[in-house]
Formats: sequence, structure tokens, C-alpha cells
Amino acid sequence: MKKLTIFLAFLLTPFMATAQSSAVKKAAKSMFKLTTFDANGNLLHTGYGAFVDADGTCLANWEAFIGASKANIIDAQGRKYDVDCLIGANEIYNVSKFKVVVPAEKKMAITPITIAQTKIDAGGESWLIEYDIKAPAIKKYQPTKVESFQNDLPYYIYEQTAADELAGSPFLNSNGELLGLMQPAKKRTDIYCPSAQYAMSMTVSGFTSKQATMRLTQMRVALPDDYDQAVVALYMNQSNHTNDNILGMANEFIGKFPTASEGYNAKAIHFVDKNQFADAAQVMEEAIEKCEKKDEAHFDYSKLIFNKVVYSNDSTFTDWTLDKAISEVDAAMAVNPLPVYNLHKGKILYTDKKYDDAYNIFIDVSKTNMHSAECFYNASLCLQANNAPQEKILEMLDSAVACFSQPYKQDAALYLMLRGKHLDDHGMYRKAINDYNEYEKIMGQMLNGNFYYLKEQAELKAKLYQQALEDIDKAITRSPKEQLYYAEKAMLQVRVNKLDEGMATAQLCMTRFPDYGDGHAVYGLAQILQGKKKEGITNLQKAKNLGSEMAEPLIEKYSK
Repeated sequence: MKKLTIFLAFLLTPFMATAQSSAVKKAAKSMFKLTTFDANGNLLHTGYGAFVDADGTCLANWEAFIGASKANIIDAQGRKYDVDCLIGANEIYNVSKFKVVVPAEKKMAITPITIAQTKIDAGGESWLIEYDIKAPAIKKYQPTKVESFQNDLPYYIYEQTAADELAGSPFLNSNGELLGLMQPAKKRTDIYCPSAQYAMSMTVSGFTSKQATMRLTQMRVALPDDYDQAVVALYMNQSNHTNDNILGMANEFIGKFPTASEGYNAKAIHFVDKNQFADAAQVMEEAIEKCEKKDEAHFDYSKLIFNKVVYSNDSTFTDWTLDKAISEVDAAMAVNPLPVYNLHKGKILYTDKKYDDAYNIFIDVSKTNMHSAECFYNASLCLQANNAPQEKILEMLDSAVACFSQPYKQDAALYLMLRGKHLDDHGMYRKAINDYNEYEKIMGQMLNGNFYYLKEQAELKAKLYQQALEDIDKAITRSPKEQLYYAEKAMLQVRVNKLDEGMATAQLCMTRFPDYGDGHAVYGLAQILQGKKKEGITNLQKAKNLGSEMAEPLIEKYSK
């Protein structure tokens, strides 16, 4: 029995191969060690993998990339390569596909491995390569089972052991072809090997960087080779201004599409975000020189300049001015007079306080296929800046809202609010309330207490007291920690002669916000109106001491 146990243990233990082919030994040169680091440069994970082409495309275990910001590999000859970008990853099968930066002089030094296109059967021979620069260990393994996954690709299961630290090490067939990468299993007696054909099938799309798996890493995701998909990927990552990978993506885009403006614009925006304006200017000059569509490059440059002038606090870089922004958009229009370019010029002129010129442009654009609420609203701003008659301003605001059909949808909400606020500010309260009501219908549960307070104030001025009471209640419901709303409700109740209710609300305000003077002031006023003048004056004095601005005039009025 003892001899049988020893014999079985021998069968289940991988042994150093003495009969592996020269092809297996040669393929071992394709292996590398992967090391990943966090954002602070601290060592994060290690793993293994193999080159699959001379351009630096690699397969390795995915787990090593989780949380990583940087990574490198060291090949079987000790040469180091920095990981450039990820192409694909799968968390379930723990595999990733990526590219490393390969200088031209090193391409000949890479020994890529061939991917096995046929499977081996259970009990067949395979070889696990254990990384070592001087003498990699090559051990023979025999799969116990061969199952199928992902469109009938082989999934090898070995009832044999291997250290978890070897994750990503390549399994080869006797021809030195890559079967797949070793994956430790939860059961300590098993190891797995999903077919490398699956990892090789991974491709990148415009949305790859937003996949749940890719969000687990901070490594850059490669751009697709398709132009439209690459634009999508660039746009989706560019919207995140904290993403330092955008520079690598922009450079890759420029490399793939050197006559398209998007890559240069993304790169320049990255420099602007870092206040490197001279670098951004240089990039955009290069774009104007190289891009096929010169108008797009000039337009992008104009927008960069305009945004810097309007939003940046930098005063050291003086080359970019509003005049420079206008000259660039004029250059764009000279090539291709698109309405969108003219609309942008109108915004620059408005910022430059050239309101008449800006107004004329906005009206001109409104007569084109860019007829929009934005044009009319911008025109109204020009009229307001020139102190034009209210009827002309309202004509533009009405035209903005008229761009949307009823029942209004969310795209109309902004312009209803803008018109309503203008009406409110200029004493046309009931018309303003109509716009606020429409806005409320659209926005629903997204509204906060501030909106209902704004609406309540308009209703109060329009003497619509019941509506005002309903809306101040909504304000409190949406923002229960805002002390102003309780005092406002109490004051409104007192104003409509609901003294007991007003006192109860004021008492609630004082209980929740004991240091807020207005609650005490309203309570004191209600006491005075109930004939409790002495007690009321005492509370008004307390409100004054707490900083209530309404208390002093009330004390002066009722102390006589």
C-alpha cells in the first residue's frame, strides 16, 4: 500500500522535462515577468506572460493590473519594456492583452510565440514554463479534463499543483505553441488554462475603457484602429480632466490619424488643463499645418483660446487674447463658413462687450440650420447688456422657448427657467410662476429646496398665498436642514393671520436651530400680534442679539 501511495504521488507531481522539443525551449524565450505599480510608484503585483508578436503585443494575467497605474516587463533575456496600453481583459479568466513600448532597435530581439490553433486531448503532453533569465524551468503537465468555453475553445483543467506566484506562466504544446496561461484555482489541487485564442480575440472599441473590468485599473486603454471608434474613445476619456492617460491616447490618435484634428485638440486641452499654454499653442499650430480639414483645427484653436481667456486665472501667458480667438475663428470661416463657427464668434464678441455685433451674429445664425434656443437666448443677453426695452428682450426669450413644442421635455427646461427668472426679476411675477410651474413639471423629483423657495417668493409677491404656503412646505421637505425655510414659512403664516400655526412653525425653527435669530424674530412678532407685547419684544431682542436683520425694524415699530 505504501508503494502504491508513493507511485500515485509521483504521477500527480509535475516533473522536470528531459524530452521536451527544441521548439519548446525556443518558445520559452517569448516569456517575460510582469511588474505593476500604483500611482505612487509602489510595487503592486507581479505576474508572467508571453510576447505574441514582434510589435510588443503581449498576453498576461489580468489580476496584476488591478489598481495599477504603471507597469513594465522584463523578457527572458533581461530586457525591460514599459507597458503602454491595455487592449482587452477578462476578470473571470484572469487574462489580459496589452502592448509594450518597443523601440525599433529592439523589435528584432523579441521572440514572439505562436498561438496553438488545435487543442490537445486529456492526458496529452503540455509544458509549463517557469520564468528565469538564466535557465527557465520547463515542466511537463497533462490535462485531466478538456472542457469548452467561448465558442468551443478548449479550457484545460489539470489535477496537479503549481504555485500561485506562477500565474500567467505559459502552457505550451509539444510544438512550442501557446495553449494558454496558467491560472491557479480555488481548489489547491487544480490549475486551469483557458485557451490563448480567447485572449488573442480581444479587440478594443470606443467603449472599452468604460467597461467594468477596465475601470479596475488606471492603466491606459489602447485606441481602436477604426477612426470613428477612436474618436468615441478619445471623447469619453477626454471628458475626465483628471485622467492623465489622455496624453498617451492623444499621441496614439495623432500617430494613427495624423491629418485629423481630434488628437491634436485633445493633447492641447491636456496642456491647457496643466497651464502649459505655450505647449498647447505649439500643438495647435502643428494641427493647422498637418490637418486635412484646416477649418476644424482653426476652430478648435479658437475655442481653446477663448476658454483660457474666460476661465483661466493665469496672467503670465499673454499671447492668447480675444482678438486672437476671433482671428482663428475667422480663419476657420474663410475655409468653411459653418454657422457653428459664426455662433462661436458671436460668443467671443459678446465677451468682448461688442454687443451689437454679437446680437447681429446670433440673429443671423438663428436663420440657418442652427436655429436654436441658444441663439435667441444669447441675443437676449446682448439686448440686456445694451439696456434694450423689455419687450425686445422678452421677444428673444419667447423665441427661445418657442423652439420647443408642448408638452415640454427636458431640453426646454433651462430656457423656461431662464425666462421665468427674468420675468421674476422684472416684476412680472404671475408670468414667471407659469414658467416655474412648467419647469417643475419637467424636472419633478430632481428639484431641490432652493427652487421651491424661489417659486414661493414669486408667489408671495403675486399675492398667491396658498400656493406660496404649499411651495415653502415643499422646500422644507426637499431641504429639511435649511433654517431659512422654516422662518419663511412661519413668517408667511403670520402674514396671512394664521398666528397659532406661525408660532408653531417658529417654535419648531427655534428648537431645531436655536442660534438662528429669524426663528425667534417671527415668534416674537406673532406674540405681539396676539397681544403679548412684552414677551414678543423680549424675543425680538433675543433675535437681534443672534444677528437677525428683521428684528431691529420690528423692535422700532412695536416698542413705541
